[in-house]
Amino acid sequence: MSRRGCICLCALLVLSCVHAFADVTVLSVEFVPQRYHVGQDVRVVLAWDDRGISWSPTDGAFSPTAADGQEPSIRSFRLLRRSGSAVLELTVIPWLAGTSVLPAFELAGLRFPPVELNAESVLGGRQGYRPQPWGQLEPGGMRLRIYMLVAAALALGLGIFALLRFILPKKGMWQAARAIRVARKNLEKTIAALSKTASVQDERAWARLCSALRSYAQAVLALPVSAMTPAELVRASGGFENSSCQAMLLQCSADVLAQGDRARFALDTSVQLQAALTACTALLAIPQPALDTGIGKGNMRAHTREHAHAHAREHASVKGSGHGL
Repeated sequence: MSRRGCICLCALLVLSCVHAFADVTVLSVEFVPQRYHVGQDVRVVLAWDDRGISWSPTDGAFSPTAADGQEPSIRSFRLLRRSGSAVLELTVIPWLAGTSVLPAFELAGLRFPPVELNAESVLGGRQGYRPQPWGQLEPGGMRLRIYMLVAAALALGLGIFALLRFILPKKGMWQAARAIRVARKNLEKTIAALSKTASVQDERAWARLCSALRSYAQAVLALPVSAMTPAELVRASGGFENSSCQAMLLQCSADVLAQGDRARFALDTSVQLQAALTACTALLAIPQPALDTGIGKGNMRAHTREHAHAHAREHASVKGSGHGL
């Protein structure tokens, strides 16, 4: 081939490469969704003028990579005709917050102009974007367990309130009633046992009867009867002016205890154990409700203090008489 022929062939090849891609005029650009953020798939719909251009519908896909982290990436494309107009649909991923430009690109023998994108920042949200929070993940039956826990806590609180408000204040009453039952039963057993040998004047029998009687009177009257003398019991009966049954219990107990002291310490043989047993049986015949109207804890403390003062006075008088001698 001559030199002139080679030059013409090269010129034809250059002209064919130059005119291989037809320039496209874009009529409109639409973004779906209209507001999008960095890293989100965005569908870009380009309507273009195909007059005088030969083309055919096609589609394709690309790997969404960002080489320099600035330019958007084309993930897929589809060239089609819609409602009589040529349309190019692109799936684009913007990598930069704010304005970025998709450079001019060639597809299916067509050269499209650059496309400008404006993506919002995922972190900043100053453009109005707010990521939607996910719903709270709850294990199955979690709400029921919480409600049952709250109900159990309320029941426990009500139980503690009832315990402090109603049960504990009555604990002392229950203990006192139990002490009265135990002391009464002990006195009844003592009377029944001593009635079989009442004809025998035994100091141990008198000691057993006096001990059982003191325990019973102390439980019923809430007084320190075990530490009081018969004379002090008689004086204490004056505090039961509104209850003749309790005053009678104190006076009869004082009489029996005085007889027991004479029989045990003075060896007085005139006192009869059978008479004392009869008096104790009469005391047990007093109805319990008539003995339950006691003087209370405050008066019990007052009687205890009075008993202590009486002991102190007696001790002082005995000490003074000893110095006089």
